[in-house]
Amino acid sequence: MFFSVIMPVFNAEKTLRRSLDALSRQTFRDFELIAVDDASTDQSYSILCDYQKEARHPCILEKNTVNLGVGATLQKAANLASGDWMARLDSDDAYAHDYLESRYMFILVNKGIYMMHGGKKVIGGSAYLVDASNPIKLIHYTETSQGPTLVIRRDFFHSIGGFSDKRYGEDFELLERVQRSHPHRIHKFNDGRYHYHRDNENSLTHLALRERNARIKASER
Repeated sequence: MFFSVIMPVFNAEKTLRRSLDALSRQTFRDFELIAVDDASTDQSYSILCDYQKEARHPCILEKNTVNLGVGATLQKAANLASGDWMARLDSDDAYAHDYLESRYMFILVNKGIYMMHGGKKVIGGSAYLVDASNPIKLIHYTETSQGPTLVIRRDFFHSIGGFSDKRYGEDFELLERVQRSHPHRIHKFNDGRYHYHRDNENSLTHLALRERNARIKASER
């Protein structure tokens, strides 16, 4: 298995099919899906089960009995992965049809790269996000770690300690750790093949924005 696509899922019934449909249309076929539902209260897990029955690739599903947060849920998915490389896909986003193929071709000719990120195309909303290191500050997505776009060699991922159990900013923390220890092993794309949809009001980025606005209002009283 070349890629393990790891997907954290939480109350994503309105967007999950879009993500799964994009995965099923990939031109590169040597991959598995590892999806971990983080104790959703909607129909997310049922949607995953339906997809598993029809999938033309290996599909491993887990469901947390309590909500653990995105960091711990991603780590659980990573621990179940068997691919040489792991690629993240969030349950409200989508891949371009040749996303995995493009990463595969890059890996073949760049043996010294162990981690890739970037290549977002923002669809349906603002391009600004809450800064993981400063919850009052807004930054353009191109200044962020673009965590959902993470593609990383699995053995390297485990050797550096994997994801933290943060509920927001686990991607930023991982990238910072790799930049400190292995800066020459990272590549950043700018090809727009990761479709970053902003229409999920339950997403962590929307939650962080609401919390930011509440902090600002409280400080003005």
